[in-house]
Amino acid sequence: MKFVLDAMGGDNAPNAAVQGALKALTVTPVDVHLILIGDKNGITEEFSCSIPDRISIHHTTQTVEMHDSGVTVIKKRPDSPIVQGIRLVKDSKADGLSVPDIRERL
Repeated sequence: MKFVLDAMGGDNAPNAAVQGALKALTVTPVDVHLILIGDKNGITEEFSCSIPDRISIHHTTQTVEMHDSGVTVIKKRPDSPIVQGIRLVKDSKADGLSVPDIRERL
């Protein structure tokens, strides 16, 4: 199974997302693959060693701000982690999506 994690959302991003993903790998079945979505350079810098085989990065060039409405994000930020994550699930390239505080944005 593949799950997308918005690495740029929430407090202490992307460090918190990377640390959470690494910890998740220790308690999930070996067939679980995590796709960290967001700025590739920023995410990569958070790994103290090589990126595990069960983690990949999907680069995006846009961000979502706390004050952005769902409509604004969908229409004006097509390369944001939220929109790209939804697209990965829609296109069957991932099985699920986790986005911090998504209820407050939609």
